[in-house]
Amino acid sequence: YYYVHLMEPHSPYQGRGKTVRDRYVGEIATVDRALGKFLASLDKAKLRDRTVVIISADHGEAFGEHGTTWHAVSVYEELLRVPLIVSVPGVAPRAIDTPVSIIDLPPTILDVFNLDTPGTFMGQSLVGLMQGRSAPLTRPLVADSGRRMQAMVCDDGDKIIRDLRLGTVELYNLKADPLEL
Repeated sequence: YYYVHLMEPHSPYQGRGKTVRDRYVGEIATVDRALGKFLASLDKAKLRDRTVVIISADHGEAFGEHGTTWHAVSVYEELLRVPLIVSVPGVAPRAIDTPVSIIDLPPTILDVFNLDTPGTFMGQSLVGLMQGRSAPLTRPLVADSGRRMQAMVCDDGDKIIRDLRLGTVELYNLKADPLEL
């Protein structure tokens, strides 16, 4: 197996463009090209139908939304909503609207290889969702920005944000207000 950790896009952004956001998008394009070359090499070696590929990110970036920039400063969607692409041989591609978490990746990987998930893992396997089955996830979705803000997303799309510095609580419904305005 291979584990590839790409550091870009990451500040300071080196991509082309006049604005910080343009340079960020340029770095995303660089990563896209690198991933394309990697996937092409799997195809060339005839390994694609034997390879599980998972692509994700550990955080998003803020470019002024909610008065913040960069990452690790809040728990708004611009920082939490990141791509997750899972390609498993024999499983048809599909888009899933169910909110999931990075903590779901270890149980998912174990499930793909028919291995048991230890009871100490907090996430749940996404294999049922990937296969198009109804697979309710029962663990909470929570986030913490490092002692600044905390959030929890409920099954109905409600998201509660607690700002520890300001002592405030915000409530959004992500289905009706995905930008948390």
